[in-house]
Amino acid sequence: MGSQKCGTTWWFSLLDAHPEVQAQQEKELRTLIAFRKPTRDDAEAYARWFPRPPGKQIGEWTPSYMACSWVGRAIRVAAPEAKLLATVRDPVERYRSGVPQWRKHHTGSIGDRDLEERKARAVALRRGFYGSQLTQLADSVGRDRILVLQYERCARDPRGEFARTLEFLGLSPWQPSDELLAQRSAVTVTKEPLTDDERRRLVELYAPDVRILRAFAPGLDLSLWPNFTEPASGPKAPLAESRSRGDR
Repeated sequence: MGSQKCGTTWWFSLLDAHPEVQAQQEKELRTLIAFRKPTRDDAEAYARWFPRPPGKQIGEWTPSYMACSWVGRAIRVAAPEAKLLATVRDPVERYRSGVPQWRKHHTGSIGDRDLEERKARAVALRRGFYGSQLTQLADSVGRDRILVLQYERCARDPRGEFARTLEFLGLSPWQPSDELLAQRSAVTVTKEPLTDDERRRLVELYAPDVRILRAFAPGLDLSLWPNFTEPASGPKAPLAESRSRGDR
């Protein structure tokens, strides 16, 4: 699942290479977005995307599911036993990568440059409210079926976090190659520049949701999210005390 620009392609490629995982031709199916009121026929159609030999696991990874309010209901009907991975990243830095990503794929789709720019920023902003999104998802599928992975921690300790992922999915321990582990930096996007006021405003908007996320995933290491280790403005208490950098 994950959220866009949070290392989903990298983590998908690592899982796809595991010997107990049936290779999937397409990472992002987006099929569940169409299941607003999923039926038995929808569930059967969805299952046909995932043929697998005995002893193999298979799945998809569609970042846009995270921001889709009805996907939890769709999963409950179409994939009631699925385990879900959700990668998150400092939401301010995710926003900085998300705006140019939207422009890259959608510029010209509306025909009004000002409207397109507002859309790019609105979509990028919405995708960073992980705490609310995951809480809503858990209401449908159950908290125990969701593993939250922090991109910055995966970048710092990829083997350790990958081992934790395999254990959650019920896959045998396996060591990916150094080449696969290095693929997180294969695709880069120039980040959206922010003024101090813009950054401060984003931190203020996201801070309540970061607190929700921290309650949902107590293991979240906010020292890896520099934007949330200091007050956004004035005398507000910081969300965390230590500071270190983690970025894509």
